[in-house]
Amino acid sequence: LCSLARKPSGAKITGVDGALPTLQQAWPELTRLHHIAGSSGLEDDDVTEMCRGVLKLAQEGLAKRGLGEEKYLEPLFDRIEQGKNPAQVSRDFLKANNNDIDACINFLAQRF
Repeated sequence: LCSLARKPSGAKITGVDGALPTLQQAWPELTRLHHIAGSSGLEDDDVTEMCRGVLKLAQEGLAKRGLGEEKYLEPLFDRIEQGKNPAQVSRDFLKANNNDIDACINFLAQRF
């Protein structure tokens, strides 16, 4: 039987045997994290840890294909390390620049 384990630093979705749970078993925790992410983005440690875990799994899977595709995940890892998604970057830019939407669009176009 598979269950969700919690670490003191956040959420970790693994089974009691260390295996990944089925989607049905993980759904309650994923739903909880989805709701938190909607309001807190990557500022929440549980959300950040979940994103990091999913990206690591994706990286491993892509590396096994041997096509070098894992490099395309680097910008997503960068977002996690910075602790901000594009919406949070936009919000911070607008606050610092008197809500100048044109400057924000230009900034984001160069950055992303």
